Amino acid sequence: MKPIVQIKSIPLSELKEIIGLVAYEKGRVVRRELSRNEALTIHVYAVEKGLTISPRINPGDALLQLLEGKALVTIAGNGKTADAGRSIPLPAGVPCEITAVERLKALLTVIRQPDLIEIDKSDE
Repeated sequence: MKPIVQIKSIPLSELKEIIGLVAYEKGRVVRRELSRNEALTIHVYAVEKGLTISPRINPGDALLQLLEGKALVTIAGNGKTADAGRSIPLPAGVPCEITAVERLKALLTVIRQPDLIEIDKSDE
């Protein structure tokens, strides 16, 4: 049985610099999806100075890793400025906004909340 490939759009088993997977485009937020399934999504972004990654309410906890540049990360109305090399957890169900203070590259991993599975206890 062939395994299901979870990491898409980049060759497996090759060394890659995440920062090089997206290029800046004038006046645009560039997003590249690396993985998506029912449990998680991973995107890498390149964002021109002054632009904002679409404001969102994540369906699960997320981790934003700043790879290059500087961002203003606003969580539930509270803004924090962060530089490359820093990470910030983003809570599920809370409005979040990421604005490039300088040209920005970032990796965003969202871990979705699993649905509660009801266990059939009729055999007990």
